[in-house]
Amino acid sequence: MAIKDRSEYVQPFTRVIDFGTQNEKRRPLPVFQPKHEQNLQRRARGRKQNPSTMLPVSANRFSKRTLRQYLNTITVQLPLSKGLCHLEILPQDIINQISQYVPYENLIYLSWVSKALNKMVDPRLAPHETKLSFVLRAERDFYRHYSSRPSSLGCFMCYKILPASVFAIDQQLQAELPASALGGSVVVNLRRFCIGCGIQSGFHKPGDELITRIDDRFWICDCLCVHGEKTLVCRSCGVMCYLRPRRAKAVPLLKSTVGYSD
Repeated sequence: MAIKDRSEYVQPFTRVIDFGTQNEKRRPLPVFQPKHEQNLQRRARGRKQNPSTMLPVSANRFSKRTLRQYLNTITVQLPLSKGLCHLEILPQDIINQISQYVPYENLIYLSWVSKALNKMVDPRLAPHETKLSFVLRAERDFYRHYSSRPSSLGCFMCYKILPASVFAIDQQLQAELPASALGGSVVVNLRRFCIGCGIQSGFHKPGDELITRIDDRFWICDCLCVHGEKTLVCRSCGVMCYLRPRRAKAVPLLKSTVGYSD
């Protein structure tokens, strides 16, 4: 059998060793990278990086509780992220000072933004003129208040619009306040206030009977709780009801004209 091709011969195995390249350092093998990471890198090349994420130390990486603790001691300005609210980072005393110059209506809307601002922003710190004007305007112009029957009324102590059932008819019209620490007193005219503010300020005392504007009767126990006329005993302090039962109005009898003649 004749051999047609030379490749059919079995050639001996020869290995050439180069001692010059044996001592050289080998190149590191390519690192395997999953396909999803490669896709993320390709997408990130066409996007502009956020400046807040490019910085090594950013304020948005810390929690609000941590920032409030160290904000007074940090002297270097922290890079804040754009497009977010930074009012929550300020200390409480600075927020209170800012609130003294903001109108009452704006502080109310600001406290509705988030739960954190609702705890930090106090609308009662607004100027007195803005609170008074807002209560008068809301009592007169807001449909939800003047459309109810009886219409809602404004309290000029807590500056809220409340239903007529929480206002007493026979409230005090004047109060005697101390003029100075040395002595003396001044008589001040009181505006309308609700039952809750009257109890906190001391105008409604334990044992008082309160009649609201919708003719409901209440009484105040020793622990300053308000009870209805159907509640006979306070569960907290055990005081009996001070109210007396209402007397039924006497109905005049009509004389019958039958059997009488002039």
